[in-house]
Amino acid sequence: MAVTSLTLEGRVEILEKEFTAFKSRLSSKPQRVWWQEIVGRFENDPVFDEIVALGQAIREKERADAES
Repeated sequence: MAVTSLTLEGRVEILEKEFTAFKSRLSSKPQRVWWQEIVGRFENDPVFDEIVALGQAIREKERADAES
């Protein structure tokens, strides 16, 4: 049956069923905690340690320049 030939009540009933199904799919989906998937990925990585050190040096220089 075409949607245009349905009554308002029929259309609302269809929407309510689809909405209930949609909510059911959303609530059953496990919540993904993205940061837990990458924690420790760069542990004991000398290249990453160097990146962190260089970033810290840049920030310290910018702070010193801003103060003078």
